[in-house]
Amino acid sequence: MSNRYDEVPYTSHPYARTHPDRLATLARLFGLQPPSPTTARVLELGCASGGNLLPMAELLPQARFVGVDLSARQIERARELAAAAQLGNLELHAASILDVDERWGQFDYVICHGVYSWVPREVQEKILAICRERLSSDGIAFISYNTYPGWRMREMVRDMMRWHVRGIASPAAAIDQARALVDFLARSVAGHDHQPHALQLRKELALLEHASDDYLFHEHLEECNQPLYFHEFVDRLAQHGLRYLCESDLHTMLSRELSDDVRRTLDRIAPDLVHMEQYLDFVRNRQFRASLVCHGERTPHRALSPARMHGLRFGLPPTAAGEAIDLWPGVVHSFVDAEERRISSGRSITKAALACLQRSWPRELDFATLHARAATLLREAGRSEER
Repeated sequence: MSNRYDEVPYTSHPYARTHPDRLATLARLFGLQPPSPTTARVLELGCASGGNLLPMAELLPQARFVGVDLSARQIERARELAAAAQLGNLELHAASILDVDERWGQFDYVICHGVYSWVPREVQEKILAICRERLSSDGIAFISYNTYPGWRMREMVRDMMRWHVRGIASPAAAIDQARALVDFLARSVAGHDHQPHALQLRKELALLEHASDDYLFHEHLEECNQPLYFHEFVDRLAQHGLRYLCESDLHTMLSRELSDDVRRTLDRIAPDLVHMEQYLDFVRNRQFRASLVCHGERTPHRALSPARMHGLRFGLPPTAAGEAIDLWPGVVHSFVDAEERRISSGRSITKAALACLQRSWPRELDFATLHARAATLLREAGRSEER
């Protein structure tokens, strides 16, 4: 396995959804008391060349970061980057995840992004064991993984490509042949979008046509890629004394885009959170999850409360420059963030708060300051907070 990632290094980027600050914020929203990210000890399993870990180490100089990856080539590159950035709060290890034991110590946050589904079951079990044994009592782990039913179509395309490139030893040649197959399949179903198979196939192939070589190679041509259903992942957590907390992208746990009839049915057939999330995966044909995990002894409070906003800070990048915001009640205005997620509201106080966040960007505001500024903006516009 190390040779595959040495031959075709995986492009390493920062992933905001894995940042300890985000994990801590979500844990607090559900009533937990996570360790402070500013002084935390953080472990990343499968850190590649440090694209995710190094920016964290630079932004949180009082925290300690440890990264491990099986690829010696990628770890060497990460060490070069860390040295150039003069990061003294970072350790990097060219080792197997199976090597992580009590000698590594305890961690407040464990990050495992883009690894779990792509390693053998033995390593998957070790990842969960690390979360149980090496995670501090109030710590939070992040684990991403491919899920069914959405990955069924991708699995079909993966099987096609792996069969097509069987016997090709050179990664570069295998990638070229895989792309040739993708092109052939795309052309073969052209003009047949009325057929469900062709429509689904073309959607998947359109994604692959723009995928990088390293993504295509490791996502579709590696021996290991084991998606699973969400409920199966939750069962595995329980076997290791762990508990599912929430998704790193919290908005995906909401069902606002569904019809009232669908939501009522889900409420009737889903007796708990796990069932609800699994049914939502069925409805949305979900392919990927990025889940937060805590110790089984912790008890999250699922009913979110406005009181938990206190002590947090908020930010929102501006949208179109100079765009006017009508604060009159009932006039719906939409705010869109950098990831094209949309917040729409007709409430005056909500619109005023979001407008204040955009005016303050890139500075963030705590809840009390945000409330005060929003109230001031409403008074200046001749509106009342209650409206």
